[in-house]
Amino acid sequence: MKKLPPEPRRRPSQSRSKVLVDAIIQACKQVLADEGEERLTTNRIAEVAGVTIGSLYQYFPNKEAILANLLSEEFAAASDQVCREVTPRVAAQIGISLRATIHELIHVTAELHLRYLRLHGSFYREYHDFFDFHGKVNKHMTEVFHQPSWQDWLPDLLKKYKSEIIVSDLDQAAFISANIIEGLISTALKDRPEWLENEVYLDNIETAVMNFLQGCSGE
Repeated sequence: MKKLPPEPRRRPSQSRSKVLVDAIIQACKQVLADEGEERLTTNRIAEVAGVTIGSLYQYFPNKEAILANLLSEEFAAASDQVCREVTPRVAAQIGISLRATIHELIHVTAELHLRYLRLHGSFYREYHDFFDFHGKVNKHMTEVFHQPSWQDWLPDLLKKYKSEIIVSDLDQAAFISANIIEGLISTALKDRPEWLENEVYLDNIETAVMNFLQGCSGE
C-alpha cells in the first residue's frame, strides 16, 4: 500500500493567499537547492519566504506537506522535458539490439528517480510510490505526445526480437520484464539509493532481464 504524504491544512482561495502559498513552496525549493535537506525546516522556509511561521502553519501542517506540493508542481513541469529527452534515447537503441534497448531502459528509469532523489532525499525515498513520477511520464507520453508508454511498446519490442526469446507468451514476458526493472530499481531507491548510480547493479538488473528472456546464455 502506498504511503500518503501529509496534505495541506487548507487550499488558497484568493489571489493574495495563492501568492503566499506559492512563496512558501518556492522558498522550500530554494532552501533545498542552496542549503540542502538537512537545513530544511518550517522556520527556515518561512524566513526565506518572508512570511510568519503562523501564516505558514495556516496552510501546511509540516515541511513534508510543503515538499509534497513542491514535488507535484515539479513533476507536472518536468513531464514534457523528460518525454522529449527519454524517447529518442530509447528509440535509438531499438534497431541495434534487444540488450541495448533493455540497457537504455534501465538507465533511463534509474535516472528519473535520481533526478528527484538528489533534490528531495529522504522525502522522495519515503513517498516516491505515491507520486509515481514514472507513471506520470508514461501518461504524458500517451496523452500529449500520442506515443505508447514503455509498458505498452515493450511487447512490440519483444515481438521484433521473438526469435531470440525463449518465453512463448510475449505479453507475459513484457509484464515480467517491466516488473523486474521497476521492482529492483524501486527497492534500491528505498533501501540502497546509492546503487542507482552503480553500474554493476544496473548491469545485474540487465542480466536478470536478459536471462529471463533468453536463458543464461543470452548475449
